[in-house]
Amino acid sequence: MARSQRDTQARIAQGIEHKQAGNALYGKKDYSGALREYYYAVLHLSGLDTGALPSVAVQPAAESADLRDSQRHLSQVRSNMAACFLALARYDRAVEVCDQALAGDAANAKAIFRKAQALRLRGDMYAARDWLARPAHASYLDDAEFRAEQARIDTQIRTRERTSASRWRGFLT
Repeated sequence: MARSQRDTQARIAQGIEHKQAGNALYGKKDYSGALREYYYAVLHLSGLDTGALPSVAVQPAAESADLRDSQRHLSQVRSNMAACFLALARYDRAVEVCDQALAGDAANAKAIFRKAQALRLRGDMYAARDWLARPAHASYLDDAEFRAEQARIDTQIRTRERTSASRWRGFLT
């Protein structure tokens, strides 16, 4: 059964309300509560009928200019979920949610940034460096936060390599 335009708009409005409630809880550092609201937002913005169930799964990236409002909001909600997972030190889940957000909106700068953070924080510095070095992300590296994250990644890589080199120094002599 097809959903009416009014029903669709009501679901989008409910999803946005849950997103805003999640944002308020995130501001209060109630990350679990924020995640709960974001999950409700995902349910409303994804849809629950069988025709919409494929939209819950990761879809190929679409052009940002052609995104429907619900897709853009859904990508933002998933990016916000990643921020909660980062705060809760659940880095693997943060990477997964960022991938879902980027599948809906490949130009979601916060999802790109948070994925780099999650990769770095879980110890995958080389993956984080490679993630930010992608040609598609070059335009974001003009941003101070992106440059700072790239510097943190580079510093950790240099520290790890220096530690590794000093551990093996003199081994074969």
